[in-house]
Amino acid sequence: MESSKMERIIIYANAVCNLRCKKCAEYIPYIASNPPYYRSEQLKKALYEYFRIVSHVKMITLTGGEPFLSENTGILAEYLAGFQEQYDKLEIMTNGTLLPDERLLRACTKNKKTLIFINHYGALSPKAEAVSELCEHAGVRSILRTYYGKDAHCGGWFDLGLLSGERLTSENDLKDRFQHCLCGNNPRLGLSFGLYGGKLFACSMSGIVERLGLLDEPSAYVDLCDDRLSYEQKSERIDALRRSEYLPACAVCRGNDARAENNHFAAAEQLS
Repeated sequence: MESSKMERIIIYANAVCNLRCKKCAEYIPYIASNPPYYRSEQLKKALYEYFRIVSHVKMITLTGGEPFLSENTGILAEYLAGFQEQYDKLEIMTNGTLLPDERLLRACTKNKKTLIFINHYGALSPKAEAVSELCEHAGVRSILRTYYGKDAHCGGWFDLGLLSGERLTSENDLKDRFQHCLCGNNPRLGLSFGLYGGKLFACSMSGIVERLGLLDEPSAYVDLCDDRLSYEQKSERIDALRRSEYLPACAVCRGNDARAENNHFAAAEQLS
């Protein structure tokens, strides 16, 4: 089956953050009044089912929100250590505002496949250097990624336009958008599957579109925690998603079109 190997999965530990960024790719400020809560036991069950289906994935990204705000991050880092033979790299993202708790740091120290990505937003990331130093002393690999000033990574952020009110309806336009999207359909990384609680979406942005109430389409995801579905049925549904010429979320998500110009903005500008 096609689903036996994957390029990438993004796991969402939480949906809260201590920053309020205008162009947040996860749209956290816009769900702040009613953020979903992902139970660690639900996420662990979903990952257990995932690794029954997927024999190997190159990259796992653990993110949020701000994942250092959630105890799920340490719990999941510990749990994922038990599947080390089935992935190449575990990335954990942070905004440089907090230090990792002891549980998380201990799990990272024991798992040499872990890499902590510290996104440095200048004055908004007062603990960025401290996180980097703590990782160095603990023997945990980390990367300090500059997102401010003239050397900002990738020239800043881009706008996915989910709240613009625009909606594509032409099938040809949807296929074109999906084909050229560097978010969900990256030519190097392939589809970036996203795990939200028990739901596995073929593109992580599809989960955000659903979370914003812009999409209610059961065919857009596989519920890995649904015991009514057999292993074979879950695997077949994942394969069907991977064969899609476009995804329902493409109607409202601009993605990151490699052909677009001047679509970048200063990172981490705060809402008033």
